[in-house]
Amino acid sequence: ARPAHHGPIAKISSFLAAQSTSSTPIMKDMSHDLGCLHRLDANSSGLILGALTYRAFYRLHWCLHTYQIDREYFVLCHGHMDPATEQIQKRLLVRGKHTYANDDVGLPSLTNVKVVGHAQRVSEGQKQPYSLLVISIKTGRQHQIRAHLASLGHPVVCDLQYFPEGFREDVSWCPRNFIHRAYLGGIPVEVEPRQPTSANATTAATTATATNPPLSANAATSTTAAATAAIAASSSSSPSSSSHRSPSSPAPSSSCSPSSSSSSNPPPSSPSSKLSSIAPTSVFLGLPEDLLGALASLDPLCSK
Repeated sequence: ARPAHHGPIAKISSFLAAQSTSSTPIMKDMSHDLGCLHRLDANSSGLILGALTYRAFYRLHWCLHTYQIDREYFVLCHGHMDPATEQIQKRLLVRGKHTYANDDVGLPSLTNVKVVGHAQRVSEGQKQPYSLLVISIKTGRQHQIRAHLASLGHPVVCDLQYFPEGFREDVSWCPRNFIHRAYLGGIPVEVEPRQPTSANATTAATTATATNPPLSANAATSTTAAATAAIAASSSSSPSSSSHRSPSSPAPSSSCSPSSSSSSNPPPSSPSSKLSSIAPTSVFLGLPEDLLGALASLDPLCSK
């Protein structure tokens, strides 16, 4: 039996059901999470990957579980994290609604970290340090980012569960936990094949799968640049609207080898002429206004 649905899935279920049509039955199918491939922690924001067909659902499911899809986040945490910190590899032990990070027991977990800036906030005469991070997760364990950062002494801002002693102060200037999924890369998109332009032309099926590791050069460059811009913008309170874009560098090239034929006409039942190709794409979503407002309340110290 599948577990009961709660959190983000429950909150968007009515929206997805309202958008569904007779051609998208998966958007009403709770046994397939309404087409959603993953979730967000409660009170977090960002991109959610979904499918409109069962075929797309299983293709995306395969890509997620074979680490072909990149997921990157903006995170604001307590303390000035050492810029030399690049990875957290502690195991994660899930017990109910809580996740414990340790070195001995639990599931192997990998979190890639890039420190893009330090900031501070004066509260009751005391300077409180913070770090803005770009994080990419290789695995997708429950509360992975929150548990990993808390285990290093750098809990996420406004995280009641993993930093209850700081929640009262945090919520006075940040409305919710500061985690935002900003980037999804390597998403397979089906492309219809082109028809032959001449009698001698044949259509070859191409398959291009995204094999970039988390925080790949393309994704990290674009996401880090956006995070640095967010730090610079924190000295002013002008909000930034959400945007969608691709990484600055081109996506991995497809492996495409046009087939040759000795005859003047291609075989009438050539399977390659009927197959669609798969090309990776990416999506970026900027920080929402509530988190930008929280960031604007800090005094930036430096950014990388």
